[in-house]
Amino acid sequence: EILHAVQIGLCEYLAEAVDLIFTQTSLDSIAYVVAGIYRDNRRQSERDVPSIAAFRNGLTSVAKLKATERFSRVYVLLLALSNSHLVKDLCTRKRKKLHNNDNAPLINRTLIENLMSVLHNTLTFHQWLKKDKFIKTDFVEDSINGQSIASLRIKEYLEKFKQVVHRGGNGLKTPKFHQMLHVCDYIKRHGSPLNYDGSRGENFGKIKIKTMSK
Repeated sequence: EILHAVQIGLCEYLAEAVDLIFTQTSLDSIAYVVAGIYRDNRRQSERDVPSIAAFRNGLTSVAKLKATERFSRVYVLLLALSNSHLVKDLCTRKRKKLHNNDNAPLINRTLIENLMSVLHNTLTFHQWLKKDKFIKTDFVEDSINGQSIASLRIKEYLEKFKQVVHRGGNGLKTPKFHQMLHVCDYIKRHGSPLNYDGSRGENFGKIKIKTMSK
């Protein structure tokens, strides 16, 4: 389900992983580039591009983000890490210390490239889920391995996600992450995920109950 599993799930996990990878100084450098991206693109009118207005002052300028803004944070992070000057600067810094480890390694290009790959694939996965129509052959299970093209691609993405994204607590052992393995089955049963996306219902509840109570 797009709202809870992807926008509030995978996109939020990526943000937590970024906080565990980079020190505050590195995050400030990323935020500076993000703010610059907003200044250069604030007048664009392309509706298909996620709005980054929430990050006009950097990544941490907003106390609480909406679900769509959490997705936009993934988008703007990918744009920021595409800046070669930022990457060069980050590669001179150390990763964030974990478990009081004094020997935190330096950030390297491989780490950033892997992170960018997951960011890009998350954006692609989100857009794929928002399609109106899907090709049936993508969901036909192979007679040898018993898996479809779509299923294999999703599993490949989730494996890469697990390699890059690390969280505290139970890590990625959550229903939101596991649910992604069943996406193909949901699509075969109910059609496009737009048919059962909870965004519209949540928005209606906000207008009908929250707004009316003020």
